[in-house]
Amino acid sequence: AGAARGAPAGLRTETRGSALHLELSGEWRAAAVARLGRELESLPLGGVGEVVVHTAGAGTIDLAGGWLLHRLEARVRAAGATL
Repeated sequence: AGAARGAPAGLRTETRGSALHLELSGEWRAAAVARLGRELESLPLGGVGEVVVHTAGAGTIDLAGGWLLHRLEARVRAAGATL
């Protein structure tokens, strides 16, 4: 996680079967909430059975970043998938 410290927040997605994998990177802080929120809201969840979030590449996840992940969890569950 040290290499991610100070880096801009990022999100990479990969579909493996019915699972959507999200790789977080950089600083998931309040300054990036608007952009990250749009990216997370645009994730296609139709046909996804499971969402797997990988946080090893993230530097810091503050309260605002955690809130985005909480909102993602609600959206995933509403779509009938697991997180």
